[in-house]
This record gives sequence, C-alpha cells and structure tokens, in this order.
Amino acid sequence: MSSEQNRLGCAEAVAYALMLNIAAVEGVSLSGGENSASRKWIMNTFAKCLQAVKQEASS
Repeated sequence: MSSEQNRLGCAEAVAYALMLNIAAVEGVSLSGGENSASRKWIMNTFAKCLQAVKQEASS
C-alpha cells in the first residue's frame, strides 16, 4: 500500500467518497425520492470510481 493510500484510507473508501461527490454534482439522490439513483447507476459508478482510484494508486 502506498503512503498516499495509507493516509486516505483503503481504495474502496476513497472510491465511495468519490462516488458520493459525483452523485452530489450530478444531482443524484442516493437516499431515495426524486432523482433517485438506480442500482445500476450506483454499481457502475462505484466500479468506475474504484477502477480510477486503483489506477491512480499504481501510477
């Protein structure tokens, strides 16, 4: 684990935080109601975030 990852937390935690930020910027609700994210959106977005975090960590 790189020192950067150690300081920020595990890759999954960083990816989750990134997903929350993306949802906020896109106006997507993760808690239901209007503009609620679908399961597919959540899974795809988290997977892309995790991939981005792991790619950055290996650079």
